[in-house]
Amino acid sequence: MFKKHFVEIAEGLEKLSRESNSATRKVAFQLLSAVSQTAFIFALGIIDKYNSMLQPVTNILQSKTLEILRCAEHIQTITSAVAEYRRSPEEGSVDLIKSAEEIATALNIELRLPRTASRQQHRANQPAASLGEYFRRSLYVPYLDSLSSS
Repeated sequence: MFKKHFVEIAEGLEKLSRESNSATRKVAFQLLSAVSQTAFIFALGIIDKYNSMLQPVTNILQSKTLEILRCAEHIQTITSAVAEYRRSPEEGSVDLIKSAEEIATALNIELRLPRTASRQQHRANQPAASLGEYFRRSLYVPYLDSLSSS
């Protein structure tokens, strides 16, 4: 739902950062700066894709008539899908990269790699030839690993 309306939300934040009172402008500008980051846009696509897979399980677990067998079937389906995406992360991330590019185009944002240094120690610093390869290594694969381990 958030991703579906993300462009409108970002445009609203941009308008608020220009036209509101001082306190609202500051907060809107900070939020707009955060959601305009390349990593945020990629993470939004990843979380949207896999949370939609998890939604049926959460609905079953929260229902009054708990159907354990149906829930177990959904969990097995999700586990096998995540394992398949993990085996071939290049194929699984193609749609996410296209989606991030569409969002960036709609918001007139340039997707770019974060700065890296040769002796960087406190954050991800994977060498990559392209933007898609970098975010596949730094966000997509670690998210799949985390999802499959939990």
